[in-house]
Amino acid sequence: MSLLNRGIRLLHTRQYGRYGLLVVLIVLLSSMLPPSVGAQTSPPAAAELVRATLLQVQLNMSNDPAAAQHHFAAAQATYRSNLADPIRQAAPAADRQVQAGFAAAAQALTNTDLPGFASARAQIWTGLLSAGYTIVTQAIEQGDGASAREWLPLREFRRATRIARPNADATLAVNGYASNTINATAALSAVNADILDVYQSRLNEALRDLSVPDTQSYPAKRAELAALAAGYFTILTPAYQQQHGPAAQATIQNELATLMQSAHSADAASVGAAADRIVQALDGFRAAPLSEVDRINRASKVKRYLSLIAPNYGRGIRNGQVVNQIEVEEARTFRNAAEEALRDLLPELQAQESTHTGQLRADLATIRDQIEQQVPADVLQATTDSASAHFSALVPPAWLQSNPSADFDAIRELLVQVNKAVAAQQYPQAESARLEAYAILDAGPEIRLRALAPDQAVDLSGLFWQGNSSNAGLANLIAERADTAAVQATTAVIYEALNRAQNTVGSGNAAPAAVIGNAAVIIFRQGLEAVVILASIFAGLRKASDQRFHRPLILGVLGAGLASLATWFILRLVLSTFAEFGGRLEAVVSIISVSVLLLILNWFFHNIYWVGWLAGIQQRKKRSLLSLEASQFVALAVVGFTSVYREGFETALFAQVLVLEAGPAIVLQGLLLGAIPVLILGMITFVIQAKLPYKTLLIVSGVLIGSVLIQMMGQTIHAMQAVRWMIVTPIQGITVPYWMGIWFGVFPTWEGLAAQLGAAVIVIGSYFLAQQQQRHKQARTSEAGSIAPTARKLQK
Repeated sequence: MSLLNRGIRLLHTRQYGRYGLLVVLIVLLSSMLPPSVGAQTSPPAAAELVRATLLQVQLNMSNDPAAAQHHFAAAQATYRSNLADPIRQAAPAADRQVQAGFAAAAQALTNTDLPGFASARAQIWTGLLSAGYTIVTQAIEQGDGASAREWLPLREFRRATRIARPNADATLAVNGYASNTINATAALSAVNADILDVYQSRLNEALRDLSVPDTQSYPAKRAELAALAAGYFTILTPAYQQQHGPAAQATIQNELATLMQSAHSADAASVGAAADRIVQALDGFRAAPLSEVDRINRASKVKRYLSLIAPNYGRGIRNGQVVNQIEVEEARTFRNAAEEALRDLLPELQAQESTHTGQLRADLATIRDQIEQQVPADVLQATTDSASAHFSALVPPAWLQSNPSADFDAIRELLVQVNKAVAAQQYPQAESARLEAYAILDAGPEIRLRALAPDQAVDLSGLFWQGNSSNAGLANLIAERADTAAVQATTAVIYEALNRAQNTVGSGNAAPAAVIGNAAVIIFRQGLEAVVILASIFAGLRKASDQRFHRPLILGVLGAGLASLATWFILRLVLSTFAEFGGRLEAVVSIISVSVLLLILNWFFHNIYWVGWLAGIQQRKKRSLLSLEASQFVALAVVGFTSVYREGFETALFAQVLVLEAGPAIVLQGLLLGAIPVLILGMITFVIQAKLPYKTLLIVSGVLIGSVLIQMMGQTIHAMQAVRWMIVTPIQGITVPYWMGIWFGVFPTWEGLAAQLGAAVIVIGSYFLAQQQQRHKQARTSEAGSIAPTARKLQK
């Protein structure tokens, strides 16, 4: 039965001509069922059986009238024995609609009226849907969670697309109500929002499909769509009447009756005109008001999809000619997705402001035309910029908060683009789409994921790059020009990882213990790096003469602490803006940190290590330090600041994500828990410093700073590649566990490893350069010492 039901649902959403084989399969499966079903079965299963049997009747009407009559009787018997009584009792209007549909179907069957039967079949089906919705809401109101759960599967879902998936809000709400985890009010709100949203979407689709030229050549399909539109609107009628009044509701009902009559009489011109009038009458209507979360979700999608139109189009068009059809198709897909998400927001937006709304809709229409006309890329860019500006001016700032759902959908669509490009052997375009997808992941969802579930973040990011022990990395596969099957296998694994990540990020119910543990791990890892750097720097200032340089370092550290705290509050205020530029800001902070560390090493080896210890020329050192005291004071303050702020920046970022998940009190517990071992390790480190031989301590400190520099260099290059500030050239044949990137900054790209090698050369080169300079100084000092006695003898 489940296979049959899935087939029927798929068939219901497509034209018959495209799925002839599926239709045959459904007929064969249905023919195995008994012609009349007397045994009781669940309401959703019985409704699906009625639907499948009526489809079989329609397919047999012309070539086997006897079989058609036989199956029609079976459908009626199924309804009478399983559905009629409960529907008549709870939803009498829906029962009357179904009974009228059976009467119309019987008449059409007698007259071999195929369009008439298709229309009656749609009337019966939407009557069953209406009954299911009514019974579910009544059951919740009456405290009968079991009945609500039993009848809820008698419903439809939004049509799934590549970047939009049906939700299960009603199912989760009913299950929660039945298990006493949510109350009736919350359950009813979720069911109404979900079900009404679905049927309004289905109504819009039916009206839109009626304008498709192919539909005009299928009279039965045209009649069915018109009847479906009328049936869906019947479910939405109470909401429409409440918002627009009885007169407007009666007008649409009359237009729908005209539409059905025109569709049955094969008057294509009248069908299109009636459908257009209905669409205009429905403009601004929203059956179920969007929740705050839904508003943010839709607004985020509009913003994200608008930002992706021009880049994809620009890669597909050169001098007015299509050079990459895949990119152009993706631009069209993102435009349509932006319009679809905007449609849900329009009722509320139009009520607030009409000028920007009209201009935004006009821009979207212009973008559609410009894509078809293949205008220059800069022309389309200007139009999308205008649309984005109007949208930002139109929606409330609260709606533009960071919402990972839009990012996950955009990532999935870009992965589709990767597969298309690889299938067409357009590997540069595939790499461009991969980088764009990872940039979206890195700037938004991965930040939340690294805070909530670090293991998932490691796995997902690794799949985009070099892979793991079980799966090849997408970057490596594209660099190696792997075949379509290999790339599709990895993208399939990425899809599964994205689903898990989206569930984690969007669950909103993380256990407090998990949040505390994640917060503790975050501050421990970040704090440990800061301790290593600071301990290494202070090791070079152990002499009494260098104590004065402790002050600027401490001031820098304190300033970084205050700046990190300020960053926390800034992120609270501008989290939506930061989410868009987070990856770029992280790259900038990393670049500054690496630059400062390079200066530290140069100063450390030349002014402190060799001059301070090996040279032994204390007076010269003191004169040097005195002459540079002001600049070194500032330099050391900057060193202390950047050494800590880089870690504080990331801690504030990740901890802020956890605050959104569980609240500040729980996150604070985790941060304090993680800070305790950092403080202990810091104290132990400084105590050990006091007992180590000075020269040994300086050598160890230099090695530690050098290792931190190399690690930070690798992470900085990776951050720059993630935001597309640097090209990516994966090293083929090398697989590096992604945890090595997290802890040691090692990623298998030529750019990253070359930068780390360069950092190592700087570290080692500074060591030998300082050593060579010191030897020259010692030689000159020895030479001067031997010349002085000789000169005195000559003078005598």
